[in-house]
Amino acid sequence: MKNNQPLFILLLLFINGVLTGQSINYLELPKDRQFDFWVGTWDVNLRVKQPDQSWADQIKSVAKIYSVSDGRAILELWNDQRPLGIKGFSLRYYDFQKEKWVLWLNWPSYNRSGMSTLEGEFRHGRGEFFSGKGDTLTRYSFSDITPHSLRWDDAFTFDGGKTWTHNWIMEFKRTEQEPAMPDGEEGHTYDQGGRCTLPGFDVFRDLVGNWKGEVKTKNGTEWQAGSASMKGFEVLQGCAVLNFLEYEQAGKKVEEFSIKSFNTYVNMLEDGRIGSGKQDVLKQFFGQYDEGSKQFELIESGQQEGKSIKYAWDFSENGKVKIEVSRGYKTGLLGWVKFKEINLTKEDQ
Repeated sequence: MKNNQPLFILLLLFINGVLTGQSINYLELPKDRQFDFWVGTWDVNLRVKQPDQSWADQIKSVAKIYSVSDGRAILELWNDQRPLGIKGFSLRYYDFQKEKWVLWLNWPSYNRSGMSTLEGEFRHGRGEFFSGKGDTLTRYSFSDITPHSLRWDDAFTFDGGKTWTHNWIMEFKRTEQEPAMPDGEEGHTYDQGGRCTLPGFDVFRDLVGNWKGEVKTKNGTEWQAGSASMKGFEVLQGCAVLNFLEYEQAGKKVEEFSIKSFNTYVNMLEDGRIGSGKQDVLKQFFGQYDEGSKQFELIESGQQEGKSIKYAWDFSENGKVKIEVSRGYKTGLLGWVKFKEINLTKEDQ
């Protein structure tokens, strides 16, 4: 039976906040639900520090925040209202092993794209998240959280935290409780596209739209078949594709969210994926781009000696995609063993 206690607690806290107009203490929630307050659509006023150290209301944007992978993660799409303005993506989830929130971000510029990460926690009514090493650190903070508004700010230090410098402040005001997913092939932040035009960005653009098909998973020596479906749309003005995959496995529904792009900092295809299991975390996969090819392999990052996962994508047949998932060692000495295969057909083909 599904445990609805976290959502029930959230509802009580939300009603109390609405009635009293006071900030909500999200530390009363289970730790993996502490960012639920952010789900919704928000008007954002971005204040930027000026050369004379004053602050100016400089950019208006709309942020759409979604719950994805059956509530395992929170997805942010941040859209500067100017057609050629700032476009941003983030994904966050609570890592039970680290006992921290992990944030993944991609805020691309023209033909520059790649994910970065921060980690942190909520303390004393604030969420603080850090990246960097040594004396050079970046901090993102969430504060003044109510059902209708919140504040975000950035800060940088070059002396190990003795002094901090701020550049941006975002003031969020809620306009919608829960945004709907896009119906078409373009999501929030796409606008007219054209920001990322290098050939490597074209690889996963075929995965937009609605797809249906079959999944086969290996259970011991036997293969079991089930239904599979996927939805995809372009975001970040054409710099990335988001995919929402659902399939049956051992009689249960599995959900996977992924963001696919071309990482220009390492010149490789990049795929960040997270499932719907309570302990699931985002895993990064990288692969070589071969211009003209319709087949690509992406291997799990960070696994130096132990077993890794490999995704093999085959786009050879128009309107169809085959995905083979294998386990093995990066050295290749023992080979790869396939344990899952997904075959999908685009619905409007």
